[in-house]
Amino acid sequence: MRRFGHAALLSLAALAAGWTVNQFHPEGIPGRMARALFMSGRPIRRVSPDSAMAVFQRGAAIFVDIRASREFRAGRIPGAENHAIQPFFRDFTDFKKSHPVDTAYIFYCFEPACREGRAMLVWMRRAGYRRAAWLYGGLSEWTQNRWPVETGEPVP
Repeated sequence: MRRFGHAALLSLAALAAGWTVNQFHPEGIPGRMARALFMSGRPIRRVSPDSAMAVFQRGAAIFVDIRASREFRAGRIPGAENHAIQPFFRDFTDFKKSHPVDTAYIFYCFEPACREGRAMLVWMRRAGYRRAAWLYGGLSEWTQNRWPVETGEPVP
């Protein structure tokens, strides 16, 4: 029993130290993102690459690239907006002011299963964005299908 108590105390101390360092580090994970990462599993609406292409061709959703801006400039789905994950959580009120909740959004990053993307989608759903979905397969599958990609600075 004594070992368990020491292990629990040590674990709590490590958790507190990690949280403290994260809060003061300039590239730490914002608190909102950390909460979203550990929220219980609400179902995430996934969109297959084929379905996403059909939506893209109809212009029926706003595509949102959650990668860092340098990766976004290197290649993205044409017309996609860039909302990198950490600034997104810090500036969510700005996003909400300029993005109506009844619009369809398809979020993506490069790889098929992006943990940060799941956190972002959980956050969006809790904020009332019921038409937010995740592009399962990400940009990697999009490019493997040789679908359109644009590079450079986005045109406003």
